[in-house]
Amino acid sequence: MADTRTLQNLYDKILDEMQRPDLEAEMEKAVTQAIYFYQRTPFYQSDTTAAFTCVSGTNTVACPADLAWFRQIDIVVFNTRLVLIPRTWEYIDQEDSNVLSPTKGPPIEYATFNSSAANQGQNIRLFPTPDQNYTGTFDYVSLIPQPALPSTSNFWTTDAEAIVRMKAKEILYRDVVRNQEASEIFARAADEELVPLDEETAMRKWEGGQLRIRPVYF
Repeated sequence: MADTRTLQNLYDKILDEMQRPDLEAEMEKAVTQAIYFYQRTPFYQSDTTAAFTCVSGTNTVACPADLAWFRQIDIVVFNTRLVLIPRTWEYIDQEDSNVLSPTKGPPIEYATFNSSAANQGQNIRLFPTPDQNYTGTFDYVSLIPQPALPSTSNFWTTDAEAIVRMKAKEILYRDVVRNQEASEIFARAADEELVPLDEETAMRKWEGGQLRIRPVYF
């Protein structure tokens, strides 16, 4: 049977466990804060891939709108998949210093950046500038959205309900009730609830029994 627990069910359970109906407004804010805390954590439901195309003569590509962070970016060069090396903007600036005649060829590196243009979001900058069109794949961790309405049912209210509930109570006891001892208890409980989700994620996307770590930029 499908798990259809909703955001309202999560709210009700927290208030029932705390026996503090007077904290309803603060509790809703704490749930939002708890979900935000875990949104960039890799879970099996946030593992995502998306195809893209590098256009000849254009050294930027728009990132997926739901991007949290990249695991890997690759392009196909002469029927061979090439994994791009993550760099910083400054690193590529030093390599690609000739603004009148940028280096062209199959891209081998990229840097992420936020566009200054309105509503453009995140982009990647490629180096070298593509000398022809190339297809590629984004392998990334996506941002699972916050539940929009009390009637919404998604990952945060079902599979991850326990960690959100524990983290929300940690926040409430720390910032509202001002009970540090209780807050620490629920912080540990949230960590414990995270373990089976981590294990499930590792099992579904096998990495020798461990999750892949975030890339280090240099």
